[in-house]
Amino acid sequence: MKRFASLKRKRILSRAIVLGFCLGVFSHVRAANPSDFETPEYFKSNGLDKNHFVLSVGGEAEVAKGWSIGGDASFVRGRHDKDFSCSVTVKRMW
Repeated sequence: MKRFASLKRKRILSRAIVLGFCLGVFSHVRAANPSDFETPEYFKSNGLDKNHFVLSVGGEAEVAKGWSIGGDASFVRGRHDKDFSCSVTVKRMW
């Protein structure tokens, strides 16, 4: 199970441009023991990170009639690991 606390903000700059960001923390609360199916025993798993800091930004803009382009970037940081991801999307609407 994960708990997630965040602050999200979305801003519409004009009719065709939308920007947003998310700043938050998520925590892995518990994990079930896969080797013991008879009893519902729960425990905190091995030494992997339990708490992560999350920062993400994204936006979308209409570049021509029926065409829009968008992008997202996110950064997740734990005590021993980090993850960075980006994406770009091109959409055609009709």
